[in-house]
Amino acid sequence: MQRDGYGVLTFADGSRYCGLFSDGMCAGKGVLTFPDNSKYEGEFGNGKYSGFGVYQRADGMKFEGQFKDGQVSGRLVQFPSSVDSMPEKCYKRAQQWYSLVL
Repeated sequence: MQRDGYGVLTFADGSRYCGLFSDGMCAGKGVLTFPDNSKYEGEFGNGKYSGFGVYQRADGMKFEGQFKDGQVSGRLVQFPSSVDSMPEKCYKRAQQWYSLVL
């Protein structure tokens, strides 16, 4: 049976996906949480990270940006674990707040 619409899927390793399915694959918006409590929240396509998303490690470090076919596509903004998002006017002091990961 193939899934379509909203659902929850728990994998054998304990990872858990909550979100939209299309033709049995993760597609659209969803959240994938891993056993170490890291997670990816964003868009999926054909079962992979695809589109805008935020990956947060278990230690609180965040990576925010575009993904394609399960990999980083273009630039990704990295936030230290003590910063939730870029403060206003951060571009003048970029190195203090975030770094770009290519």
